Amino acid sequence: MLAADNATREQLLEAFRLAGVEPPEEVKPTPYRGGLLTHNGVFTVKSIATGEHRTFMVRTQPDDAKFAPGKRVLSLLRGPDNTKDYTGFAFVEPDGIKVWAKANDKCRAYAAMLEKLSEHSAAGRVEVYAATRCRVCNRTLTTPESVESGIGPVCEGRSV
Repeated sequence: MLAADNATREQLLEAFRLAGVEPPEEVKPTPYRGGLLTHNGVFTVKSIATGEHRTFMVRTQPDDAKFAPGKRVLSLLRGPDNTKDYTGFAFVEPDGIKVWAKANDKCRAYAAMLEKLSEHSAAGRVEVYAATRCRVCNRTLTTPESVESGIGPVCEGRSV
C-alpha cells in the first residue's frame, strides 16, 4: 500500500537477484526521508480525531509532458469526480515533498503531514486507505466508508 514494506521489498529484490533479472523501477528501493514512499496511485488519509478525510494522487508525468516531464506530482482531490478533480501542489522527490511556491497554506500543511505519514499512522492519529473499485460498477472508491464496504454510494441501494 503506501508506506514501503521493507521486508516485502527486500524479498522481491532478492527474488529478482536470484533470477538474474533487473527489477523494475517500482521495486527498486528509493531513499526517502519522509515516509511517503508510495507507488503512483490514489490514497485517502482519514483523521482519527475528527473523522475528516482528504484524498491525494501521486502520478508520474509522461516523459513528453509540457509540464514537469518525468516528475512525480502530488495532487489533492478538490471536487466530486474522484478520477479527474485533482489539483497538483507538490513534487514527490527522493529527498522529500517539494511544495510549489503557488500552493496555499492548507496544501503546505498536508505536505507536512504526509512527510510524517508513517509516524502518524503508527501513532494511531490517521488511517490510510488505498483507492479501490466498486464491486458493482467498477468506479473508483476513495472515501473510507466506500473503500471498507467495497461499494460506492450510488450502487449501495442496488442488489448485488
